[in-house]
Amino acid sequence: MFINMKPTNHILVFCNYKKSFFLVVLLPILIFLFGCGSLTSLDYANRIKAVNRINDQTVLIKVALEDVDWRVRNAAFDKLNTNSLTEICNLTKDQGVVIAAKIRLKQTTWTEEFSKSTNSSTTLGNVIGAAALVNTPQPTSSDVVSACHKYIRQGDASRIPELINLLNRFGNVTLAEDYMNCGESTLSEAGCTWGRAHGYRCTTGYGSNRVQWGSEK
Repeated sequence: MFINMKPTNHILVFCNYKKSFFLVVLLPILIFLFGCGSLTSLDYANRIKAVNRINDQTVLIKVALEDVDWRVRNAAFDKLNTNSLTEICNLTKDQGVVIAAKIRLKQTTWTEEFSKSTNSSTTLGNVIGAAALVNTPQPTSSDVVSACHKYIRQGDASRIPELINLLNRFGNVTLAEDYMNCGESTLSEAGCTWGRAHGYRCTTGYGSNRVQWGSEK
């Protein structure tokens, strides 16, 4: 006997299609080659282009601490040298930045920092911020996914850009569906965007219900 049940969740369904070589390969190259960037631009992408051309560590520290867009701060932080990483620890109150700098300076490890975050919501947010800021060395995917789940349950919107970054770098279909169904609209869209970028389409079905936004507030 068939039972008609109304689906309540979102899932990703794989789509097998080919994209235009021009759109995927040539267009981004042309945009990069012919685009120009400025640190005073209102467009974050243009500011990132400017950061990519800057080697002045004083300017990079300032951008890494003060730019309004996390993605621009991330680009600047990635170019800081050892001396600047040491200096930035003394200039910021953002412990996520401090942890990120100490990770790159090899003064601490991801294992140690994730362990500290187990019983502290504040520390967890800081580690989430650090994990998104550091490109190398990277934490394990399992640690990142577990931290993302815990942070979503806390319902703190201050690290949403970092959560999206971690999905894009460490995520899979399951984590994308967790985002899509967590009840937070920005993360839901991010999960769907991740799916489309990996050849899926967003639809309804019996998807993940593992985490709900703010369920542990």
